[in-house]
Amino acid sequence: MRFRNVSFANEAAVIADVERLSKGCKSGGAWSLPQVCFHLNYPIERTLGNPEPRGEPTEQQKQMQGFIDQVIANGWPAGMNAPAEMAPPADPGPAAIGQLLTSLRRLEGTKSKRVDAFVFGPIDSEKLRRFMLIHAAHHLSFFEPV
Repeated sequence: MRFRNVSFANEAAVIADVERLSKGCKSGGAWSLPQVCFHLNYPIERTLGNPEPRGEPTEQQKQMQGFIDQVIANGWPAGMNAPAEMAPPADPGPAAIGQLLTSLRRLEGTKSKRVDAFVFGPIDSEKLRRFMLIHAAHHLSFFEPV
């Protein structure tokens, strides 16, 4: 059950929300806060670990980028399952929260105009940033501070 209607303007807003939730929250979804943080951290780390792209996306990556465009235009689709590699373990531990916060700070400091976004390939940094903020809002809307 979704508790809040959440949207984030930037990484700092996500960081503030996660820090607030880490002090105590109840979950309306299937995952704990550390599990959500693990899940959100995965694509950020996979992207920030790549060098700045020099080429263009492949046809398959262009199709994947179409998903980003749909999410930006329409919001996160309901009922979507996480890809297996992004599914969190049963107990990623509280360190997953700190890892996400660290990654968000790194993302916030990224100055590259384009990034190599793991499965999405070379993409405009701001477009990927908007997508990741929507992704975070989707998952964090299932938590309510207590």
